[in-house]
Amino acid sequence: MADLVDKHAIYMMKKLRLSPLKLTSTDDVLIVYISGYRSYSRLHLKVGETHLHPDPLVRYTERLPHFIRVHKHYLINPHFVESVTQIDATHEYVTMVWGDQLPIARRRIPQVRKAIHAALASRSVAIQP
Repeated sequence: MADLVDKHAIYMMKKLRLSPLKLTSTDDVLIVYISGYRSYSRLHLKVGETHLHPDPLVRYTERLPHFIRVHKHYLINPHFVESVTQIDATHEYVTMVWGDQLPIARRRIPQVRKAIHAALASRSVAIQP
């Protein structure tokens, strides 16, 4: 049943072209992360598909306030974060559930760590009965 719901949601997202102006709170659960470069954004979906859109990343940042901006090129959904790994004193990256590793900008490390730990804590609290 959940698979059928995901397929329907993906169909509706494709139909709406995943425009940042047309996203709803039910659509964002399918987005793992969004990568951006200049005026284009690539949405990476939980089913493994990617979609390129002619909208800058800042539009998605405004429309999806609970997503975390980890780098100037990446906006992540905290529900799909597996871990945060520190390479050295100034380099860290986020590992997503499917193994994608995204860099965290040096100036954003404290804020990103705090936001991810809060999201992980709320997720574990929600799982407990």
